[in-house]
Amino acid sequence: DEDMMDAKQMAAEKDAELIECLATELEETEKELKRTKRQLKEERSKNKSLNEGVETHSKLLIGKLQQELDAEKAKNEALSEEMSLLATRRESNNEWQTKEAALNRTIENQQAELKKSKKNNAEVATTLREIEAAVQRLQQEL
Repeated sequence: DEDMMDAKQMAAEKDAELIECLATELEETEKELKRTKRQLKEERSKNKSLNEGVETHSKLLIGKLQQELDAEKAKNEALSEEMSLLATRRESNNEWQTKEAALNRTIENQQAELKKSKKNNAEVATTLREIEAAVQRLQQEL
């Protein structure tokens, strides 16, 4: 019986050592868990701060890019209007050139007619002088 008691006592002591060892291990694991939780919390805080910084920077960048885009749109609209005005001027200029060409042709035609008229007038004047000369000869003969 005494051997049995000694065996039970040794088993109880071993169990107590094992329990103490497990308790120490559990305590260390809990400390490690707390340390890990703290680190995780710090990392989350850092990440949150970084995310806020990135978000702020992104918003600023998007705002700047939107302003640049709006400025480019305004420039494009101004250029489009200018091109439209130039096209209108070109059309107007083409119309004037067409009118000018027609007027030049009219002037050339009138100059040609004037030249013919002067030539006819010169021929008529020559004929009149010849007639006058003939009339004078006839008067002298009479």
